[in-house]
Amino acid sequence: MRIKIPFPKSKKIKILYTVIIIIILSAILLELLTPFIYKSINKKPFQRKELQKRLFQAKETSEISSSLNPLQDKLPVWVKNNDLHPYIGFTYRRSGGNPYGLAGSDPLLKRSPGKINICIMGGSFTEAFYINSKEELKKHLKKSRYFAGKDIKITALAMGGFKQPQQLFALTYFLFLGARYDIVINLDGFNEVALPFAENIPYQTIAYFPRAWFLYTTKRLDIKSTLQIAEIFKLREKQENLKGFFSTSPFYHSNYLLFLWDILDKRYENKIRIENQKLAKLFTGSSYQHFGFDASIYKNNKTKLFKDLVQYWRSSSLQIHHLSKPNRFVYFHFLQPNQYYPGSKILSEEEKIHAYTKEPYKYKDAVLAGYPLLVQEGESLKKDGVHFFDLTMIFKNDNRTLYIDQCCHLNKLGYDLVAKEMAKQIIQYAR
Repeated sequence: MRIKIPFPKSKKIKILYTVIIIIILSAILLELLTPFIYKSINKKPFQRKELQKRLFQAKETSEISSSLNPLQDKLPVWVKNNDLHPYIGFTYRRSGGNPYGLAGSDPLLKRSPGKINICIMGGSFTEAFYINSKEELKKHLKKSRYFAGKDIKITALAMGGFKQPQQLFALTYFLFLGARYDIVINLDGFNEVALPFAENIPYQTIAYFPRAWFLYTTKRLDIKSTLQIAEIFKLREKQENLKGFFSTSPFYHSNYLLFLWDILDKRYENKIRIENQKLAKLFTGSSYQHFGFDASIYKNNKTKLFKDLVQYWRSSSLQIHHLSKPNRFVYFHFLQPNQYYPGSKILSEEEKIHAYTKEPYKYKDAVLAGYPLLVQEGESLKKDGVHFFDLTMIFKNDNRTLYIDQCCHLNKLGYDLVAKEMAKQIIQYAR
């Protein structure tokens, strides 16, 4: 039996029907061909779910990753939420809680019988560790006869963006104010190599100055710099609006539209990267010449830069070690893990999507160049008497999802595993 599709007799309606049918067939063809076109252009299979996850979490992810770039979304946050500090660089601007602008409880702990005061220092990785897993650290420590029954107080001299010598200066400052610690834990390494490479040297700022110091100390932006920053914000806003449009139904169900969004999003990223480079040129200059600093010594010598960065890190740790005896605390130094350090973790599928990038990324470059030197100098610190422990391979055989962003941070399970290993090393010393 032959089925006849009624076709209108009017010529204009016939043309309209024909156009509609062509559009529908073209859309179907595009949907079917998109995976093949995507693979041809990107040299990898089309992964619909991966693109959808990236689209829905794009805003959150961009806020995390851009926190590493002071010239993007985090610039106004720094201006509003951070205060300059004369001794430790900067602190949070807070109306309540810790009066010193740092995470956690009051750092001015005093000694008393049956009490053990622990101070944890570092950057955002350490701050998140403190918030998520300080109780886990206590729990594991109390399994030891030495810590059992003791009142363990843990405070933190940690903040997002801290890097040596800020930990050294923060510790010295709070000891000066009267704080008394029994154990000092320094959990660091990533910021020490990543932040100077990404945020200081490109802007003619001394490597061991606090992150993006040129922005914190800028009293006035010239008109060209202001307009350039505005251009970057404008592009970022357009990129976010685009994500908002494509993440609505029914658009995100379409292979072709997901592919189109991916292309447009990458174009915006490239434009923003170019505009940031223009801004970098406006900021570079001789602002720090009066400190005897010339960034050109590192221009074509990345090897020297990372060697110097690791030496600053090593020297700071050694100075903390020298403070331990006269101030009667035991110092433990832990090198934090990072997903970009080769062979350090079996990445889960979720981590491959949200916590790792194959694209050019300065923090990844910093880990690849700096971490082998950190590991090497860590062994040197041991020879100098520092209780140093390398945690870079703590997740080597773990394929669970632990990293939550493309920088370095962990979920609670990841921080709990770090706490367990920390406690293990501290208990071994206490014996």
